[in-house]
Amino acid sequence: MVLLYHLFAYSMNLGQWSGISLFAFWSTAPLWRGVDLFFALSGFLITGILLDTKDDPHYFRNFYARRALRILPLYYLVFLVVLFCYPNSGRYSVLVLLFLCNMAPLFNAPMLNGALWSLSVEEHFYLFWPLLVRRLRLRYVAAAALAVCLIEPAFRAAMYGRFVTANVYVYTWFRLDGLASGAMVACFLRSSRFSVSNASRWAGSLVAIAVALLIAGAPFGILQHTNRFGAALQFVPGNLIFGSAVLYAVTHAGSRALAPLRSSMLQVCANLSYCMYLIHCILMNGYDAVLKMRGLPAANSGLGALVLRAGIVLTVCFVLATFSRKIIEVPALRLKRYFSPPKPQRVAAGAAVPA
Repeated sequence: MVLLYHLFAYSMNLGQWSGISLFAFWSTAPLWRGVDLFFALSGFLITGILLDTKDDPHYFRNFYARRALRILPLYYLVFLVVLFCYPNSGRYSVLVLLFLCNMAPLFNAPMLNGALWSLSVEEHFYLFWPLLVRRLRLRYVAAAALAVCLIEPAFRAAMYGRFVTANVYVYTWFRLDGLASGAMVACFLRSSRFSVSNASRWAGSLVAIAVALLIAGAPFGILQHTNRFGAALQFVPGNLIFGSAVLYAVTHAGSRALAPLRSSMLQVCANLSYCMYLIHCILMNGYDAVLKMRGLPAANSGLGALVLRAGIVLTVCFVLATFSRKIIEVPALRLKRYFSPPKPQRVAAGAAVPA
């Protein structure tokens, strides 16, 4: 979703389009919400891992070591690419090094890689959430996640206008409700109130609320964060829908309806997705730089040029991600065995908790 958004709608944002080009723009414009899906998934998976290992005597060591092995090798390779391949990247590179690149506007630094900011939000989440989960009982972890979901929209509304409006999208303190929505799902699956029927009922109800909120809020600008109402509530329907999707997917994992998610192609893409996400903006920028250097029309000069760039960037992304998986990621992931938590517990209904 995010790759298609950046390759088309994001690149077409300033142009004048008609016909099939306009269709391509509007059909890919909503795909930025793939980031919201990422936050819901991350909040669910990380909270589940923390809940299932909270009695581990090496709780913090194992968690942070395993996260570091998954994230840091490739991340810091991308940091070196940004440092040496982008002109005037010194200030931004320091922020990338410190996982603060989503704070770039506060430091008057250009956002050189549009993919890295969400990873900074993720890392900031890692700083405080493990401590909270370790100290609180399950019901209070769920209550804390619910409080975040309720407080964040009000906080965005209250702070509207105090930051550059568009940066409501990137600052950590404005985006925690997406992670909290996934955390609530993880708590529900481990609670005494969990059952497949209850999960289906909750998932359906939350999607209905999200749709109603979108319809009712559309005249007031809920689809954009360039006004106070939209800044406060734009992310809420996505959080409800994606949190519900995660809940439904986990509780109906073997169903025929979810068979497409078990396809071998999607499993391959899942294995390569981290690298593809980190490098696709770099490849787009490199492609555009080559066109400019050769005096050729820009990629966003027409739909055909955009399609050509998309094909080349996605192909190179896939190839590089395949090498990254074999050479960098898998060797690092093998080291996780030295930081293995106890075997996961079981949820109330007897389904295995995702590890």
